[in-house]
Amino acid sequence: DFLYTHLANTVVNGITTTVASTSGISGSSNMNVLAPADSSDFGLVVGTGTTAVALADYALVGQILSGTASGSLTYQACNTVSPASSGSTRLFKFTRIYNNASGGSITVQETGIYSRVSGTVTFMLERALESPPVTINNGANGTLTYVISVTV
Repeated sequence: DFLYTHLANTVVNGITTTVASTSGISGSSNMNVLAPADSSDFGLVVGTGTTAVALADYALVGQILSGTASGSLTYQACNTVSPASSGSTRLFKFTRIYNNASGGSITVQETGIYSRVSGTVTFMLERALESPPVTINNGANGTLTYVISVTV
């Protein structure tokens, strides 16, 4: 529904946000996933949930928040690489680095893309389970990369 709203330049009401409330959006709203450092509210997000992905998902099951407390990862800023072509494929990448200063290992089992459209209204564009899960040891970093591509 969220992507349809933008591609069709229309208004859709009753879309569930990442905090389980509903909101309407218009096709003229900006889609922003380039979150700054220390923000786990939007951008590329990670979690510990293992529940199967479903169409009704609106947020990660067990999102890991940004910070240095036990069970947290320090989110760095989201970055993008300019679109590039490879043969008949056009693609672009979003990346984010996560630092673990929590005092213990953290296993990332799910990932997602949260887009902020206005103020603090955020919608999930995508959720996936990591297979195999990725463990980030204390003092180490992890990098998440999403590649969006179109082949003609």
